[in-house]
Amino acid sequence: MKAYHHHQRGLTLFEVSIAISVALAVLLSFAPYHIKLMERGLVEQTAQRAKMVYEAAINYRLDGRDIDDDGHADHVWPSSTTALKDAGYLPDVALQTSWGGNIDLDSAGEDLQMKFSLPEMRFVNAVAAKLPVPDITGM
Repeated sequence: MKAYHHHQRGLTLFEVSIAISVALAVLLSFAPYHIKLMERGLVEQTAQRAKMVYEAAINYRLDGRDIDDDGHADHVWPSSTTALKDAGYLPDVALQTSWGGNIDLDSAGEDLQMKFSLPEMRFVNAVAAKLPVPDITGM
């Protein structure tokens, strides 16, 4: 009896291919969930960085870092995120979005605008939903 079963040791090629197919199917079923989780993380990270820039700009303005000719502090907006970084208000990581695009500042009088681009409109809407008073403009 032992001699009869001796040739059936291990798995056949068919059994191995079925096992690999099942394992791949299980892995591929989790891929969309994993991608969505990663995208959500990028959105959260970009929103957090934009908030850091926003708060740094407000602190910069309140501190009155620019001194006028009379020796009084002018409460002006920073000229750029680089100026915020150089003044110690902003870490390097907050200069860009999670996708690598620059976060730019533009001030006109009493208004401050933060500008950055994202790869798809769904990301724009998701980040804007997490920001204070967003204004979305398309290009």
